Amino acid sequence: MECLAGLELEVRPLVFALNGKKVELTNVDPSMTLLFYLREHTQFKGTKYGCGEGGCGACVVLLSRYDSSTRQVEDFTINSCLTPIGSISECSITTTEGLGNSRDGFHTIHKRLAGFHATQCGFCTPGMSISIYGALRQNQKHHFISKASNGGSEVMPGSLSEIKSWKLEKAILGNLCRCTGYRPIVDVCKSFASNVDLEDLGLNNFCSATRNASKCTLPPYSPSQDPVFPQFLIREPGLGNSGRKSLELDQPKMQEHKKSKLSCIAYTTREINRLEDAHSCVWIAPQTLTEAFSALEAYQEQCTVKLVVGNTSTGLFKAADSKVYIDLSHIPELLILEENEEGIEVGAAVSISKLIDSLKFLQHKTLDGGFEGIELHEGRISLYRALASHLNKLGTPHVRNKASVGGNLIMAQRWSFDSDLTTILLGAGALVQLSSVRKEKVWQLFDEFLQQGLPDTSTLLISVLIPYPQVSDKHQAVNGTMLFSAGMPKHIATGQERVMFQTYRAAPRPFGNALSYTNAAFLIHFCSLPEVTCNKSRHIIGQARLAFGAFGGAHAVRANKVEEFLCGKMITNHLILEAILLLNSTLVPGAGVRKSTYRSSVAAGFLFKFLAPLAWDDSRGLSDSCQRDDKQVFKQLLMSIEEEEQLSLVREQCLTYREKENTFITGRQKLEIQDHFYPVGQPATKIAAELQASGEAVYVDDIPSPSDCLYASFVCSEKALGKIKKIKVDNALASPGVVSFVSALDIPSSGQNIGSSTPFSNEKLFATDIVEYIGHPVGLIVADTSHHAKISAKKVEIEYDCESLGAPVISIEDADAKGSFFEFWPFTKQLMQPMAPGDVSRGFSGPDIRIESGEVRTGSQYFFYLENQTALAIPDEDDCLVVYSACQGPEYLQSALSLCLGIPMHNIRVITRRVGGGFGGKALRSMLVATACGLAAYKLKRPVRLSLDRNTDMRMMGGRHATKTVYKVGFKADGKVTALQAKVFIQAGWAEDLSPTLPGFIYTTMKKYNWEAMDVELKVCRTNLPCRSAMRAPGDTQGSFIADTVIEHVASVLGLDVSVVIERNMHSVQSAELFYGSSTVGSTEGFTLPLVWGKLKSSAEIEVRQGHIKTFNSVNKWVKRGLGIVPVLYQITVTPRPARVSIFTDGSVVVEVGGVDIGQGLWTKVQQTAAYALSKLWQGGQSVPVSKIRIVQADSISLPNGGLTSNSSTSEGSCEAVRQVCLILVDRLNPVKQKLEHGDSDTVAWESLIKMVEVDLLTGGTTILRTDLLYDCGKSINPAVDIGQVEGAFMQGVGFFMTEEYVVDEFGKLWTDGTWTYKPPSLDIVPREFYVELLNSPTNSKRILSSKASGEPPLLLASSVHSAIRSAIKAAQEDMEAYSFKNLGNVNKGFFQLDAPATMDRIKSLCGLDNVEMYLQSLDIKCNSNELS
Repeated sequence: MECLAGLELEVRPLVFALNGKKVELTNVDPSMTLLFYLREHTQFKGTKYGCGEGGCGACVVLLSRYDSSTRQVEDFTINSCLTPIGSISECSITTTEGLGNSRDGFHTIHKRLAGFHATQCGFCTPGMSISIYGALRQNQKHHFISKASNGGSEVMPGSLSEIKSWKLEKAILGNLCRCTGYRPIVDVCKSFASNVDLEDLGLNNFCSATRNASKCTLPPYSPSQDPVFPQFLIREPGLGNSGRKSLELDQPKMQEHKKSKLSCIAYTTREINRLEDAHSCVWIAPQTLTEAFSALEAYQEQCTVKLVVGNTSTGLFKAADSKVYIDLSHIPELLILEENEEGIEVGAAVSISKLIDSLKFLQHKTLDGGFEGIELHEGRISLYRALASHLNKLGTPHVRNKASVGGNLIMAQRWSFDSDLTTILLGAGALVQLSSVRKEKVWQLFDEFLQQGLPDTSTLLISVLIPYPQVSDKHQAVNGTMLFSAGMPKHIATGQERVMFQTYRAAPRPFGNALSYTNAAFLIHFCSLPEVTCNKSRHIIGQARLAFGAFGGAHAVRANKVEEFLCGKMITNHLILEAILLLNSTLVPGAGVRKSTYRSSVAAGFLFKFLAPLAWDDSRGLSDSCQRDDKQVFKQLLMSIEEEEQLSLVREQCLTYREKENTFITGRQKLEIQDHFYPVGQPATKIAAELQASGEAVYVDDIPSPSDCLYASFVCSEKALGKIKKIKVDNALASPGVVSFVSALDIPSSGQNIGSSTPFSNEKLFATDIVEYIGHPVGLIVADTSHHAKISAKKVEIEYDCESLGAPVISIEDADAKGSFFEFWPFTKQLMQPMAPGDVSRGFSGPDIRIESGEVRTGSQYFFYLENQTALAIPDEDDCLVVYSACQGPEYLQSALSLCLGIPMHNIRVITRRVGGGFGGKALRSMLVATACGLAAYKLKRPVRLSLDRNTDMRMMGGRHATKTVYKVGFKADGKVTALQAKVFIQAGWAEDLSPTLPGFIYTTMKKYNWEAMDVELKVCRTNLPCRSAMRAPGDTQGSFIADTVIEHVASVLGLDVSVVIERNMHSVQSAELFYGSSTVGSTEGFTLPLVWGKLKSSAEIEVRQGHIKTFNSVNKWVKRGLGIVPVLYQITVTPRPARVSIFTDGSVVVEVGGVDIGQGLWTKVQQTAAYALSKLWQGGQSVPVSKIRIVQADSISLPNGGLTSNSSTSEGSCEAVRQVCLILVDRLNPVKQKLEHGDSDTVAWESLIKMVEVDLLTGGTTILRTDLLYDCGKSINPAVDIGQVEGAFMQGVGFFMTEEYVVDEFGKLWTDGTWTYKPPSLDIVPREFYVELLNSPTNSKRILSSKASGEPPLLLASSVHSAIRSAIKAAQEDMEAYSFKNLGNVNKGFFQLDAPATMDRIKSLCGLDNVEMYLQSLDIKCNSNELS
């Protein structure tokens, strides 16, 4: 026992298992995250840091623990970035390395991820592996403990029961992948399912090309191969609810997180005195409420105390470190989860996942009682179903496994967290139980709890009671009709009492991992009075509870006035209208809340959606498709939770049922495998794919830190524009572990203040006199740990003068008004030649019709590579420096470091093995990080590591260029355009980067249509924002969308189908040669655009589908479908690349190339090309086994002048360089050889896509139902790699055009700076049907091995989602016009501006923010007209 702060404590080591091995720690900071411990103190680096917020899934591990009360092992996935290591006592942790590895054998999951081509950059793959594994473990019959022959206990492996595909796919809903587009990962999930035919799986290396299941060699899976729960963690009854007694630890002398001596203690009882160490950190794990209250009393007066259960709140609320942590997860009273006559009591420490499981169990038990049981417990069933269905959308599966019910409620009440759970409980009429050390437990109404909170810091939330909706025991007469209050008999003389409970949410992701824009929960008691003339009833409301959340207020609220208004009234369309109008006037979003009008509109839509099925339609026969008879309404209650989860969308659009799907994605990949240049053309598995899955692939941040390594953190500006008056660093330098502050003053006299460098411009490393954007670095704090560096960097104070320089330039309009522009580079002017033919003035003089002024905008887009910017710099002998950087251009970084440090380039060695996603963000932007890191190492003569956290990365690194375009177009009555005139403004940020090249790319891609005459003016705007860079398909994405928008506008004016106008303006060979040049377009045979277009229209049956859509839209009022089709022309320039090939005496081969593998499969294609080229050593072309060929990392000293990995052509350029080098070797080794063709510099990729979407008119939510994509890849070097590139690029484009909203406020501060606010596509955004075909166009001797690049062009095809959404909105507007005959609102007619991204609020606005009110008013008018007639 030890005494501390008046308590007598039992101190033990922290014991847990890591990948089956026992770990016992006596000196460790218990608040340190499990992720930090794994990465800094173990060899298991496979678990990655992606966001630190629980939003990306890169850090997922499996936690297993033994429950002595049930004698079972419980397995579930968790986010290690949110899990304090103190909370895993007596648990077993499994990382992806614990499943298998290259020496002992890979796990089946690893093999299948590789064989299904489900990995590209590979950074997310370890997390994906564990997520899939966790789903398999949870589906097994629970492990159980039996007595061994020696009298001890042993763990018996569970058996694998049948598992449905959708359950496995749901497991990765909490994992983001920026590369693959998810489809191949879903195929891996499907491969383990019991309900999927192997023939239906996507492209893989296990089954034959014919998809013949009998010829499939899928790696087998058996639970017996899985790791077994360690026997030393088995504790028999008497050790607490989960077999754990006390958390006991003592603190560190480990070189990490906090260097000072800390204490981690779990206590038993009794008081003592004080905290002895000023830097101590105490972890207390009470086993009873009494112990918890004793700990609170002992510590809360003298230091900061944090109550912990799941600790998931730290993903959003990043509070300062606490001195004392009290772990409440072991207290039985807080873990209660039981059903009684009144309802379900849920302990505050119960996880959300546990609650969901219990609700499913209770519903199954009730449904098993048969129809009579269902009828008797209608209210309970609706409660079970609604609660479980909604809770399944909170956070991610990994977060729900740890997040506690009580923690969620406290966040909502105390910090105004937009909690769905709070709204649900408020709507359900829940009660909360509170307790403190000197008071008895008391129950409090949930409404009061939200308003008042906990009375003091010594009061704990114990449990929540979710009451069952009860029938009444009393009733009263209102207007001659018998009504009731809670508790009355089920049947009354005049009707049948019913209860209905439902919840709603509108969020950017339909299946979770996103906060709601608006949420609601409704409970009504109503009386059904049968109507003898029809199969319907009149429904009279007795009581109502209407709760709404995420409105910008302190917490969820009830619409009390609307509740009172509804009481005692029969539900009619007119009543619903009056209720909505009252709701709009009384429920007002809080001041300053974003999208306020949208939130109000959605709230009205939710109320309409809830009441509409029960409305008695007074207009008789004028009801819409929402109306259903009572049997249909009741059918909803019979649906089990699992059945509802199987719906491809958990939405019942105004109660219109969909076909149930058993998978998120279906589709097929169609390709032709070529043997002309074997093994080139084969769908070979990506190099190191299994290593990526097992976590053995080494990224920059995985390289072990040298023993004397320091850690750096940027000090950044908090103002968008201002003069630096003073930088105060004394506080920071006095902080524990801080070594130095590095700024521009530390640059050697021979060097320059340069952070990144290109042949055309340089960017400053540190601000000196003026800061020019929020996030502008002014220096670095360097310390002994990353934690100390980050904390101390925040202590640096900067004094600004923000008045003398005037207001910052934030928007394009600001830049235009002030004439703030960058000049074009010579390279850009060259790109814009030859100019398009035609006389614009003549083109406008003769057309039948003109659009005098049109406008369209595109937003910015953050790169969202999973691996944040990172670098490690190590000083070397002779004034040299070795820098490991996750960059796309080692040569450019080498040059920037040389200029900054003032030393020759040959003194600087830049090494890049692999990059965890780049997308252009690690071209020039990564140089700032690596150069700053190199400067610190050079100054201090010690290794320095600099890795950005997600929030800092987002604030500093910028992204894609936003644009604003105004245009004028002339055209004939048949849709043929005769002239286009446009002015394009490009948002560039504070520095040039590669922005001056954007005009050339935009201009080139705008030429995708034959405009006859074209005049485009482009302006590059200099603003006080982080500088934008060349993000994947830079300029081309915006230019292609601008061109498509003009075509859409022309089609809308003429009333023609968009595809007709596209065809009227599609290039012929002759016009394409005029616009692009004959050498770029190639021969008539190579001009495959008409073939691609025609084949896609035929295979996708576009006319048939348009007919189906028209029929669907005619019978569905509140959900509309649309079809979009776009062609794409993408000009690709292949630049020369260096290569080196070395053959060893044993016949093995090493290949070096200048290009960097950033996930695009460059190494794999190079390996195949080398094998093909070296096969010329043998007559008959005997192939060199690819296993003999190794590709090694990019090294700026070993292979200089590697260039920039960009423009989709680096793979092809590197392949050609390797091929030429190999042929030289063949020449030396075998004088007899035949020379192969050479690659040309320019080519055009032709592609086309058809997309069908479904839009919810009540929320603006969009579902991509089907995508048909046809891409001319030439002769693919590796079809599997190219298919992956096509799908991944396309989905990144979907993010740009749909979900990724990049928001900057009026002061230049980025609002969307993390996974809570910025939403790249997740699995639930992927098309439900995804068909991709690679067109193998004829052999072309002017292309490298007849191939075409695939990395960037497919991204442009995602603009089709815009076209499809526009089509759906038009259908909605046609309905609005039909029922707005009395000028009931402003209806958009003809063309409308739909900017990118097409977010839910933009779509809803165009569909009508008041569309529900307008519809109901129209019914009123029609009803009155009928009565008058």
